[in-house]
Amino acid sequence: MPSCDELAQRSPGTGRGLALAASVFALAIMSALVAAAFFAARQELHIGLNSRASLRALAAAEAGLNTTMANVSGGMPDSMAVGDSVPFSGSLGSGAGGAYSGTVLRLNGELFLIRAIGSDPTGSARRRLAMLIRLQAVESPITAALTSAGPVVVRGSARLDGVDVDPPGWDCPTRVADTVPEVAPPASILDWDALVAMATKTYPAGEVQPLSTLAPAGTATTCDASAPQNWGEPRRPAAVAGCAGYYPTIYAAGNLWISGGTGQGLLLVAGDLDISGGAEFYGLVVVRGTLRMSGSGGRLIGGVEAGAADLAPGGPANSTGITYSSCAVSRVLRQNSRLRRIRERFWAELPWG
Repeated sequence: MPSCDELAQRSPGTGRGLALAASVFALAIMSALVAAAFFAARQELHIGLNSRASLRALAAAEAGLNTTMANVSGGMPDSMAVGDSVPFSGSLGSGAGGAYSGTVLRLNGELFLIRAIGSDPTGSARRRLAMLIRLQAVESPITAALTSAGPVVVRGSARLDGVDVDPPGWDCPTRVADTVPEVAPPASILDWDALVAMATKTYPAGEVQPLSTLAPAGTATTCDASAPQNWGEPRRPAAVAGCAGYYPTIYAAGNLWISGGTGQGLLLVAGDLDISGGAEFYGLVVVRGTLRMSGSGGRLIGGVEAGAADLAPGGPANSTGITYSSCAVSRVLRQNSRLRRIRERFWAELPWG
């Protein structure tokens, strides 16, 4: 029988073969571990990129909701009928990226549903949100055709009429016509600062030159709100149909003199207001100083609150004065109302499908 030394001499490569096999096995294990780590890292990268894309899409959808709510607060609500929807779209800045689109749906007289779809810059992720908002109407301070804290003088052919009338041709809601006093003291303290904050047209303090050419500016489908003397289109049928739904809030920081033309909306005058030349204004007028109508006078249809009033025109009978119209006042106040989120659960994410 061969000895151990003889066997060792006959198999000189046995130890080296086992080492090679062990090395190959170790390399295989290490390769598997590296591949697994690489796969896990790649999966983590994809998850992180997908999460970032989803968050960017969510941010874009939220931006769509908030931007649209701010935009419709500027005057869209009253022009929408119940059941109507208006589309919108936009994009975020280059830093954040992303885009949004959606619709505003009017559910009833006060509630609106905004639905927005947001996408990330690459378009690989989308999120869909919805938000309920409510129209918060401004409370009317009008309790008479003319409410005044000071003396009221009515002379000549001037007229004050507290019988509730609809402006000619206006689409006013069906209601029982009411009658209010011709003159009354203010029933409540008007939130002047809140109204001024809504101003869309502002005239500086001091004497403003007579505004004699107040008239709508636009087309049958558009309205140029930037035109200085465009105060909307109260006439029906409308000569400029695009401005029929435009009810600006006009603020004069000092005195104001209107000597002709037509307009509608909310007129705020910090000083005195002088009206002549047959000017007509539909809506709500608030004058902290004295309201004067002289010469050929003019007409105010809606409601007026003034510190004092002196109506002494020299025109034809019934061509000058103040006529109460709850429709004109409520239309202007609703148009200048703001939209607010409902207090609880004002938005939710919508499922796809």
